[in-house]
Amino acid sequence: MAYVLLASVYLIYLPHAQFVLDDWFVLGRYEAGEVGQTALAIVQNRFHGQFRFQWLSFLMGYGLWLVVGYSPKAVFLVSLALHAGCAAALRGAAEKLGVGAREAFWAGALFLLLPTTHGALLWSFNCAFFLWSTLWFLLYLREVAAEGPLWRQAVFLLLALFSGDPVFGLLLVAPVVAWRGWRPVAVGWGTVAAAAVAYATLVNRVPVFQAGLNVRYQFTLHQALATLSIIGNVYRKMTGLPADSYFRLAAVVGGVRWQWRCLAVAVVLWGAAYGPILFLRAHEFRYDYVPSAYLALGLAVITGGRWGLGAVLAGWLAMATVADIGQSWIPQSRRLRLIEEKLRSLEVTRGDTVVVSGTVMWIGTAPHFAFLAGWASTPFAEHVTGVKGLETACAIAEEGGALRLRHRNYQRDWKLEEAGRTRVLVVDKEGRLEEKKLLARPVGHEKFRLYGLKGYRGPGIPGEAVGREQMAMLEQGIYFVERDVR
Repeated sequence: MAYVLLASVYLIYLPHAQFVLDDWFVLGRYEAGEVGQTALAIVQNRFHGQFRFQWLSFLMGYGLWLVVGYSPKAVFLVSLALHAGCAAALRGAAEKLGVGAREAFWAGALFLLLPTTHGALLWSFNCAFFLWSTLWFLLYLREVAAEGPLWRQAVFLLLALFSGDPVFGLLLVAPVVAWRGWRPVAVGWGTVAAAAVAYATLVNRVPVFQAGLNVRYQFTLHQALATLSIIGNVYRKMTGLPADSYFRLAAVVGGVRWQWRCLAVAVVLWGAAYGPILFLRAHEFRYDYVPSAYLALGLAVITGGRWGLGAVLAGWLAMATVADIGQSWIPQSRRLRLIEEKLRSLEVTRGDTVVVSGTVMWIGTAPHFAFLAGWASTPFAEHVTGVKGLETACAIAEEGGALRLRHRNYQRDWKLEEAGRTRVLVVDKEGRLEEKKLLARPVGHEKFRLYGLKGYRGPGIPGEAVGREQMAMLEQGIYFVERDVR
């Protein structure tokens, strides 16, 4: 019950819950696919086209979508319940590992409230594999530490293995850290090896080693140290104390007490949870979810089980959670809803282009929920308008005398003949949205040639170049082509 009450702090986000980035891409494909074929494609890795072990989490996500459809609030509530379940599982595993009952309680409580969990928790749909894999791994760790039946250890291990790649390293170190003899180690490692090989060769239908692996990963000490530095900086900013924090928060200070053995266990599990992530060339907030359980365990050990210190730390993290959601995720949600409302009001047809310029890529820890990339913004726009075959972008720019339609992940040549099938929306610094009906292309010093965009209903457009004073007399909003944007 205590964990349920602590988790209720996240309900401030419920009215604002939205799908985020990858969610739109995945949901669009779910909507277009046949149930049986889609489920089989998920199991065989054909749906995403990449070799992964987390087909079980994706399959559960697909099942959830079949039940609730496009309901981000329902998805968020499921993720929140799953997050609370992870906290309870962490408490159970910590107790079996020999951490005191109070420390184990605070480990779960602090994990619930850590802002480092928000990247996956609030990105509720397509990032649920971080939560599912954490839950099953912690139940596996509890079984090992409690010297449960070997068959049950193997079941939880398999559930964890096929729920998410992030726990792969943890599965290897868990029976060693818990150490209940060689049999759990042999069963654990043997099960991982046999299941991984069987899945990769008998079920999987995509290449195991894919081109571009070296683009995402760099297996060097320099990269690992650089990523550790990034992680440390993320943790620092998550406190809400430095001037460059992701959100603002007053300081809370507590005392320290050490239990070296339990703290060492937390550090080893934390390191194993990051595993290959240390060698990724880019770090994302959602990668911090799985290691957060062992960060919380370490913090709980440091509290020494003292209720006062634990309560102070939990209160601090609760305030950080409220601040992060209120200053990062809710503003992004509101901005997306403004775009959604505007798109619903527009007349668009198949083949049209929708440009949304001025979107803020990141507010604190929250990415823009749709227009960070075309593979997210296009299915979002198609779902909102009910029109398939749209194209989305973030800008129309001129480069070397040629017009270009640009998104954050691609660009293409754009012809003036397309202006009549292009809608342009501009977001200002406050998140307000305005549709532009005229396109202004620079043709000289402070001179522009005007072209009508889709929806223009004004007077005849001058055929000659005009200056800013003449344009100021026009009632229609004007979008200025960006120049030399790179």
